[in-house]
Amino acid sequence: MENNRAPGLWLRFGVIIVCFALLISAVIIAPGLFEDEPEPGITDEPGDDRTNRSVPSIGTIASSNKITGKPEKEISYGSSSSSMSSVCYAAPGFTIRTVIEAEVMEVLPDTYHRFLDRTQLRVARLRVVDHIRGEGIPDEIFLFYTHYDDTVFHGYERFILSMKQVGAENYALINETRSLVEYFPHMFTVAHTSDIGYGSVIAFNDGEVDESFWERADHWLEGDSAKDSFNKMLDSPGSHYYPASRSSKIEEVKSNILELASDPENPYVSDPALYDHITICDFVALDDIFSGDTYDEIRSYLEPGEGNVFSYELYIYGKNISTEFIRYINGIATEDKIRVSVKLGESPEVTRTGETYTAEDLAKLPDIADAIEKMDLPGEMPLHLDPENVRSLESAVARGYYRKIDGEIHGIIRACWQYKKAGKKVNVHATYAEFGFYLYDKDGNGYIIDKDVLAGLLAENDTII
Repeated sequence: MENNRAPGLWLRFGVIIVCFALLISAVIIAPGLFEDEPEPGITDEPGDDRTNRSVPSIGTIASSNKITGKPEKEISYGSSSSSMSSVCYAAPGFTIRTVIEAEVMEVLPDTYHRFLDRTQLRVARLRVVDHIRGEGIPDEIFLFYTHYDDTVFHGYERFILSMKQVGAENYALINETRSLVEYFPHMFTVAHTSDIGYGSVIAFNDGEVDESFWERADHWLEGDSAKDSFNKMLDSPGSHYYPASRSSKIEEVKSNILELASDPENPYVSDPALYDHITICDFVALDDIFSGDTYDEIRSYLEPGEGNVFSYELYIYGKNISTEFIRYINGIATEDKIRVSVKLGESPEVTRTGETYTAEDLAKLPDIADAIEKMDLPGEMPLHLDPENVRSLESAVARGYYRKIDGEIHGIIRACWQYKKAGKKVNVHATYAEFGFYLYDKDGNGYIIDKDVLAGLLAENDTII
């Protein structure tokens, strides 16, 4: 039995590792960005022209959950290397964890993104018709997905979805369309891949599988090999641990899911041995995370309100749950964090780090998001750059952060310019980066600050540096 299972598991892990390696090489481009070992002519000493360099002008804001600017600005040049990700797809399969039959009630008209990244998301509101596998899920949930517009769900009566919970109550997303923070209860995503239409989503019309959904939701089906694999899965579901074949009836698919979930050789069933033989939890509420009156104060502190935005995502491993609540101000991350680790039914382990932001702090802040929006990244030149050492600018990105230091709030912009080296052949290994830091006080006054000087103001392990 173990010998039969191992190849399927190793295949899945192998694909994931290869995909991860490809994506890292595509995005980061080169492992040595030479921040610690500068190129000849590039030093860490402040330049004489420091006081004459331009600083993006900003005002001050009364903090709220309104996003007045872009918290992150990224500019890329030349051909994008992200297309490499299209060759990296997970093997077809249906993750047997929490599985529901649902009706899509509404696809929200706006577009969203998480605080963690700028990937554009759509959000659908679902009515849970049947809990095929899993308990405790509310009758109405939300689902976020990538790549597709609001028409991807149109024209189908029912869906079967393998789900993963990412948020309990007060799950925050940035509404790009209206530039504000929006909260959702009970947020989920598809468990097997980030793509709504591959493997772990099955559409139905007239009670049977409707293959047209896979043709519409084809983000992971760009390559011929992916399409061939998917067709083989539908033609021979028993060989691929898949619950549906062409034109399967919905009740048949649901029965197959339960059968596959009890199959000890099915590589798409989470192995209880990985979780010390405990049951995998199906649904988590804030009451499961913060149990008892002892944590009422923290729960109150995390409640959303004007100027009180905490982003988080749930990570669930068996009955073990971990999450980190991070305060954001106007879309900008702060060091105010609350980490929670808990095993269902037990008291949580809560760790607080960073400074607490008071109402007085939030009343007046430098508008770093607006400053980033105004930045002319291609026109800016890093403080220590020697133009003779570069061939061309490849990409540039600016990110904002708030830090409370000795009772004073500062806004910090960290900009990174990535260049091709001069006199080198055009290849990925001839790339290096330069960094620049902008510091603003609570009145919106800003200046360029050297990395070592900034490091002296922040905590030794601060992620900005």
